[in-house]
Amino acid sequence: MVNLGDDQHLCCNIQTLETYKYHSCVRHAVLELISGGSKEGFTQLHSKYDYLKTFIPIPEDPNFKLIKVFDIEGNPVEEKTEYQLEMYDQDMDILNFYDGKLYGTAHDNQVEVLVVKFSIVDDIHYLMYKNKYLHVADGSDEISLTDRLPTKQQRLLFIPTEDNTFLIFKWTSPVYLTFETLTNRYSAVRFEEEGFIRLSGDLLHLFLKRV
Repeated sequence: MVNLGDDQHLCCNIQTLETYKYHSCVRHAVLELISGGSKEGFTQLHSKYDYLKTFIPIPEDPNFKLIKVFDIEGNPVEEKTEYQLEMYDQDMDILNFYDGKLYGTAHDNQVEVLVVKFSIVDDIHYLMYKNKYLHVADGSDEISLTDRLPTKQQRLLFIPTEDNTFLIFKWTSPVYLTFETLTNRYSAVRFEEEGFIRLSGDLLHLFLKRV
């Protein structure tokens, strides 16, 4: 593995001379796959490479306001416009709120699709549901609702991917939102207390569809 600078890393399969370039946020996941230099590890890396390339680094200071959020069609999101908030590659499940906290449940449970709007304050994007802000409360690992504009520590950071989905991180730390099915009626949606991307499949990709 070679550090190319500018947050870029490179590794090479010395048997086939194939090279793979990726951002530092997935370097631990790549190491997981190719540790030991086995043929099987590089075969897995090759099959997951397109997925790994969708991840971009988290800005060191989100206050630079360079992050733009797009809907699934690739259009920049607009204020006061309704969007369905859905999970990508989770066709059997749907998001909603229960007791003020975000969770997932099966479509069969006849829960309505979650419809949200954006509020943009000083170029910072906030998701809103029924006139309440989505945020992460102090000391919590779940997304909940609040009447007040979230503080910096409570904000959600939206990181777009190349396929017009996005990931959600805590604003002040590299802690990402995950999805875990616990029962047919309830799936946990919470922040994973790890500072790097894993390939276990629990990293939650979301998308917005204009209503």
